Amino acid sequence: MPWLTTMGSYIQWLLICSSWKVGYTNSRLDRLLSHHIRTKVLDPARLPTILLLIRTNMFPNNSLGPGRVPPTPQEALELRSKCAASIIAALPPIVVKQLFANSKNEDVHKQVQDMLDVFGDAYLNKHLIVAIVDLVVVRLFPELESGGINAVLRRDESRQEVRV
Repeated sequence: MPWLTTMGSYIQWLLICSSWKVGYTNSRLDRLLSHHIRTKVLDPARLPTILLLIRTNMFPNNSLGPGRVPPTPQEALELRSKCAASIIAALPPIVVKQLFANSKNEDVHKQVQDMLDVFGDAYLNKHLIVAIVDLVVVRLFPELESGGINAVLRRDESRQEVRV
């Protein structure tokens, strides 16, 4: 949805370039958040407690939580319907009218459910997850973007040969 990214970029621009400069580097908000993160979250006296709290909440009884029971087909339809309703409710009415060309509420709900049907395909989900993981890895290790892992390994081998 191009309007969503445009709106996000505009809000970011307003935060950085407005007269208040709320989101600007070294702004009051930036300094306040940095101070509170350093003093409250990264405080050596509190850090073990915070990490223990996170661990306890993520892994109760020092083990993984119980497995999720797969929903029945009827529950899956209800879940998809609730998801479509919450997506429609999150959009302003004028945006819904523009996106769905003044359709009735039932038609809009059906169209959103049809859009959500795309995520029911296991093959597509597998490629989506691989693309997300690939993006994260490339952001963390930009040298993998150009030639992949083989190019990095060859470069490391050539560096080791030079040392010998």
